[in-house]
Amino acid sequence: MPKRLATILIIFLFYTLILPFSLVAQGNIQIYINGQDLTEELDPLSKNGQLLVNARPLAENLQAELKWYQAIKTLTLSKEKVTIKMMVNNPYIQVNNKTFKTDGGLIIKDGHSYIPLREIAGAFGYLFQKKEDSIYIFKPESIVKGISWQKEGQQLLLEMDKLAPYRIRKTGDPKRLIVEIDKASLAEDFSDGLSNKNFYLKINKAEKMARLQLVIISKYPIPFQLDKGVEEDGNNLIINFLPQIMAINWQNEQLEIRANGEMKKPEVSLLDNPRRLVIDIPEMMLNKFDLNLPANEYIKDIRVSQFKYDPVILRVVVELKEGRYLYPARGERADRLILKPSRITRVKDLSCNGNIISFKTDRAINPDFFTLKDPARLVINLLNTVRDDNMPDKLEVEGDLVKRIRTARFNEETVRIVADLTKLTGYRWREEELPGGGYKYIIDLKNTIDGISLADSGQKTDINISFSGQAEYEVKKFSYPDRLVVDVKGLANNIDEENLPEPVGLIKEIRVNQFSNEPKIVRFVFELKNYYGHVLYSSNPDNSVNIGLAKAKDRKIEDVIVIDPGHGGFDPGAVGPSGLYEKDVNLDIALRVDDLLQRAGYNVLLTRDDDRFISLKERVTRANEAEARLFVSIHINASSEAYSEGTETFLAPEKAANSTLLATLLQEELVKSLKRVDRGVKKENLYVIKYTTMPAALVEVAFISNPHEETLLRNDLFKDKVAGAIVRGITRYLEKIERGDEGAND
Repeated sequence: MPKRLATILIIFLFYTLILPFSLVAQGNIQIYINGQDLTEELDPLSKNGQLLVNARPLAENLQAELKWYQAIKTLTLSKEKVTIKMMVNNPYIQVNNKTFKTDGGLIIKDGHSYIPLREIAGAFGYLFQKKEDSIYIFKPESIVKGISWQKEGQQLLLEMDKLAPYRIRKTGDPKRLIVEIDKASLAEDFSDGLSNKNFYLKINKAEKMARLQLVIISKYPIPFQLDKGVEEDGNNLIINFLPQIMAINWQNEQLEIRANGEMKKPEVSLLDNPRRLVIDIPEMMLNKFDLNLPANEYIKDIRVSQFKYDPVILRVVVELKEGRYLYPARGERADRLILKPSRITRVKDLSCNGNIISFKTDRAINPDFFTLKDPARLVINLLNTVRDDNMPDKLEVEGDLVKRIRTARFNEETVRIVADLTKLTGYRWREEELPGGGYKYIIDLKNTIDGISLADSGQKTDINISFSGQAEYEVKKFSYPDRLVVDVKGLANNIDEENLPEPVGLIKEIRVNQFSNEPKIVRFVFELKNYYGHVLYSSNPDNSVNIGLAKAKDRKIEDVIVIDPGHGGFDPGAVGPSGLYEKDVNLDIALRVDDLLQRAGYNVLLTRDDDRFISLKERVTRANEAEARLFVSIHINASSEAYSEGTETFLAPEKAANSTLLATLLQEELVKSLKRVDRGVKKENLYVIKYTTMPAALVEVAFISNPHEETLLRNDLFKDKVAGAIVRGITRYLEKIERGDEGAND
């Protein structure tokens, strides 16, 4: 062998056998375990790009037992149910009964063993997070035990041992939804109760961020609404979905459309060329559904589509065979719609006696009623009907409520009856089977009591009286004993004593009676334990009376006002087409509101004043513990349809008496100032306004998903207008409260 070649071979063997690896000291890395800087003890090294640390101090800080077997050059680490085995210069690590390969493995340096940091910490259930030149090893704050369907597929329950910071993130794909939980890990026996024929669960571990991702993948657009679909229940997270269509069946000579939740009243219309029933079901989502349409003499075909996303509408089109008819029957279950065979029905004998309208048919039908205002009208659509010869085009009436009744053929197979009214009112209708055959339908135009509800909090007792239609009323205070009296005009007393709610808070006793018949007035009497003043929240006239009874004297304007900027931290909320984050706009507006209110002398509490994540539960807790005067949550809307636009404000349904005035004034000021589409005041069980104990409202300023409105939301002048409008709404509300009855009823 040539001498030069022999020298090269010796050098090669030296580096291969004597120095089998290259070690690099990692002096620029800082390592923290459970918040403690242990860099010096762990003496980090790098082998093949993998970070290694001194095994003994790592074991001590992870509270693991370390054993060294000199004869076989093997090290073991044990803790609870986990045992890890490694052999010197062997890249494989055994964790219990599983083995995997690493880039570094176990090495010996200066008589000390060094082992891979991330792999060992992860095997013991610790989380690994790297931020620039710092590494954080810590126990997870939450263990995710499982995910499962609730309420027949309308809810997802994410079970955790402790509620950790989270976010629900929509993606560019409407069929994907991501649930991210910070500093969380999966339980060993994690239960996937989500995956089924329509849904699939994928789990990602964003290790560098110590974040767990649960990716929900669906065959169809996921029926989830940001800001409206999340609740916290103790340590668990609940994701609410809109109801979905589950089945369409033709059986027993009828068509059944079934959902997995309550089905809102659909709009049904009959169209020609081809003859088809179009059924638009609000707040219903498309899903893989069972279609059972055997050959029959009524239906040619059925098509289902997601007609709209804003508002959400599912459309079912039923193509009918020539000369065949179906009509929506009154169902006994809220989760289904029944359509039964029919034939053309003749409508006749229209009459009006006082405030009672009636007509007859030769077959049973299911009239569709709705009211319109400006001018006030009651509209009745009769599907699969034609007018009899004695059915007039117009019926003049001399009554205190009905001015005239008009009838017309709305289309080839639908008759429409319109009653022109002097004012909007409630109504009740009933069906009577006639002895000689046929049916009579009676519509009684009278306002009746829908219900009385009471609510009590630390600050006040609330009274809510609702009617079937609008009514004028008067609220009076009497003494000896203290009592509040509400006289409602044009109202029929239809409530029994046993249906009255139990007294709560300041209310000692409730009585309801027909105070007079000419004019017709129902009197509600609320006898009180004490009286410190009251505030009227509702308008006059209105379809409800909402009153707040103060529980103490001298409630001052300096009491805390809570402003809640939605989202924050790693939860950006909705994201605009050019990348604008909702969380940033919410905070920007909230800080402007805070500045304006403080300059006006108000005491303001922000649930967050920087870019940090605050859970829904913590936001509510802060407001409740502060015994705040009111709560306003600021959000920016989003939709899958880019042209959706406008402003809307929400209050929780069960807190209507507390929050109607606040939400109404905020919406009025925002619409007047911003000149955006008025989407109105709506009721939704959104967490932060549902569980706060004070008057609360949530504003959706504009649509960040709309390119034009996203541009506005970047504009400082526009955000100043938003802040000013919110402050004016708040101050108008507080001024009305301070002035009492006179101010509250302007």
